[in-house]
Amino acid sequence: MVDRDDLIRFARSNRRDPGLAEVRLWGELSKRLLGFKFRRQDVIGPYIVDFSCRSKRLIIEVDDLTHNADRDAIRDRWLTSNGWTVLRIGDHECLENLDGVIAHILKHLATP
Repeated sequence: MVDRDDLIRFARSNRRDPGLAEVRLWGELSKRLLGFKFRRQDVIGPYIVDFSCRSKRLIIEVDDLTHNADRDAIRDRWLTSNGWTVLRIGDHECLENLDGVIAHILKHLATP
């Protein structure tokens, strides 16, 4: 069992050392797209997610080379089975096509 306090401490340390793609995406998400509030390095259940919009139950994960597809699939199954939608975005997309990434996120925010 994962200790929630340990997760919160780890999430706080992650906020202090984000990757460039996460910094760029957070720069846009923190502007409250369509009026929605996002959190970064948010603790949800036994996981820390890159970004969440709790009111829409939307999670955005920025995947770099350190992500493991098998482990990510387990996380995604748990999160979706608990009512979340998970968007996985490659870090290269945030760096090379941030406008497209934002448009993709806006489509999800606009759905009821």
